[in-house]
Amino acid sequence: SLHAVNLGEEIQTNIVLDFPDRPLSKGDYFRIRSFENSNRLVEVTYKSLESREDVRTSSETTMFVTSQDDALKVFQKLGMTVVHRGVKKRHSFSLMGARLDFDEWLTEGYPEPYLEIEVELDETLQEILTALDLTDREISLLSISQLIQQR
Repeated sequence: SLHAVNLGEEIQTNIVLDFPDRPLSKGDYFRIRSFENSNRLVEVTYKSLESREDVRTSSETTMFVTSQDDALKVFQKLGMTVVHRGVKKRHSFSLMGARLDFDEWLTEGYPEPYLEIEVELDETLQEILTALDLTDREISLLSISQLIQQR
């Protein structure tokens, strides 16, 4: 037994936005995320891809708002358009100080369930991959957008 801590399950609506005439840096995006049947605030996140060859890393800056619709209107008034809108089920666990999110898109998105692992230290990632008996063939450093484009 791995002794992972169950953090719960949620249904998320994710809206990804970009500027049609002057796109953000490759791999960067704005996301508005709301949670079904939850009192959680809506998350508005700018996610910036940081390049590394061995691990996909990114930095996130997040603020919280009360209305997904109002946040969307603000970004549209700034000239942004919706690149993708989707709903997914996420079941999260904590293991070895890392967060493991099992995601399954319920609407248009990636067609197969997948696991996202967020760690602070590279060593932790290797420990988790070993504990889960995952090989390099079974993991990807690509973003979901990149994986979808590959299909």
